[in-house]
Amino acid sequence: MYEAIEKEAKKFIALRNNPAAVTLDKENIDSLCAALSEAAQEISDLAQTSTSQMDSANLAKLYQGLLAAKRIVENLYQEGRAATLIQLTQQTLNINRASMLS
Repeated sequence: MYEAIEKEAKKFIALRNNPAAVTLDKENIDSLCAALSEAAQEISDLAQTSTSQMDSANLAKLYQGLLAAKRIVENLYQEGRAATLIQLTQQTLNINRASMLS
């Protein structure tokens, strides 16, 4: 059920250990999100065939948790890109300011 996530374990560990320093590129982020989506789909499929109401409810919670994790990974990536853009803009402004003062 978690095989897709296990394949990406090193990337998830790096993300967990230092989410502020995420340097994963778009391809790696996409593979992490795909792994989470695949696991969520497998859990959803399993919940459909569950005969126990309690099992179905628990699987639904797992499903929602995996989708939330996917959104978190996507948001961390977007925030990292935004922070990089802000840093580049500040550097450009500093360069322009310095050249104007020269």
